[in-house]
Amino acid sequence: MHPYRILEETDEHTVYEFRTYLLYGLYGSLAMMLAGMATGNVWLDRIGFGLILLYLVMVSIPSWFLLRKFRVAMRRGSIELSGSKWSFTNPLRVKIKKADLASRASGD
Repeated sequence: MHPYRILEETDEHTVYEFRTYLLYGLYGSLAMMLAGMATGNVWLDRIGFGLILLYLVMVSIPSWFLLRKFRVAMRRGSIELSGSKWSFTNPLRVKIKKADLASRASGD
């Protein structure tokens, strides 16, 4: 499961949308782990830690390739960002221009 889903894909560009609920799920897991540590409840602490590890394996590691693609597009100036990572109504959207990437990669 990637934190970004493809919202629109054309020959000119690709638009990715951030899945905000995954970020709030990570923070909920962190809060659960910290609450377990603060109250001395070992099981709550372990469940929170397990959910954080699950997030790392299921979400963070698979998205490394896409984040690398975002960095390359930022260096080349072919990326547009809009929205907010924290908003459900106006989520973060990343638009990458394909033609610009292809022409700059070929040296034109």
